[in-house]
Amino acid sequence: MDKNIFNASQIKKQFPIFTNNPELVYLDSAATSQKPQIVIDAVSNFYQKYNANIHRGIYSLSQKATDMYEEVRNKAAKFVGSQNALEIVFSQNTNTSINLIAQGWAKKNLKPGDIVVLSELEHHANVVPWIKLAKENGIKLFYIPVDEDFRLDYQKF
Repeated sequence: MDKNIFNASQIKKQFPIFTNNPELVYLDSAATSQKPQIVIDAVSNFYQKYNANIHRGIYSLSQKATDMYEEVRNKAAKFVGSQNALEIVFSQNTNTSINLIAQGWAKKNLKPGDIVVLSELEHHANVVPWIKLAKENGIKLFYIPVDEDFRLDYQKF
């Protein structure tokens, strides 16, 4: 089998939620993503062996937790092609990240008349922060429509 072919059933086997709920079709990952067993094991291992504040303590357990955290930041930076690991910001979920961008960076940097482009396919959580910002700052929102096959219709846009 070509290892580049997406095999949903093989991927689902890595997630206990689907083993325990075989008919589940989960479409709410913007709010809560399901975790593969390897992530569940890593989190459990951390809580059992290394649970301490990061960047706040000078004792060895805190330093080990900080080192592990920064190692993940470096791996994430490499994965996304960042030249500086400090560009990587962790948040609790996608919703929090979008709100941080909209209410942090965008609120400060976008001016009345600036345009934010979204698609008609956006999750509610990615629309509300921009609507709020448009009301507060006077930015304009444009939506890329989708065609009958749910593909972005750039011609209509």
